[in-house]
Amino acid sequence: MGRLMNKSDNEALQKWDTAQDVLGHLQEARPTSLKPRSTARRGRSLARSTNEVLLENQNLHIVGCRPLDKTEIDLINEVKKLANFVGETLARFERVSGMDKHWAGIARTQLQLGFMALDRAVAKPTSF
Repeated sequence: MGRLMNKSDNEALQKWDTAQDVLGHLQEARPTSLKPRSTARRGRSLARSTNEVLLENQNLHIVGCRPLDKTEIDLINEVKKLANFVGETLARFERVSGMDKHWAGIARTQLQLGFMALDRAVAKPTSF
């Protein structure tokens, strides 16, 4: 004879169902470029349109991301360009002999944290 389910059993089953739903959506949204080459050739025009839609609405497929308007996307791209420039400049500084690698590493980490915070300030994600 089976036992009665308690509240924690029900919660566990709900979490399991949610996880299964997420996995199903991830498998459906898998880019066609990850499929075997012969399959990708047959549906080439369909694959292009599917990939374009995925790229166009990419942030909508990520948990916690909200739709971004053109201004926000432009700002985030500007932050990314600036971060790349700073990263390249820091790499040049790190190649200088005699530089304290410990402090250079701290600078790199803190700058990365700052750019990430700026991205989040613009994007305003809905999740942690």
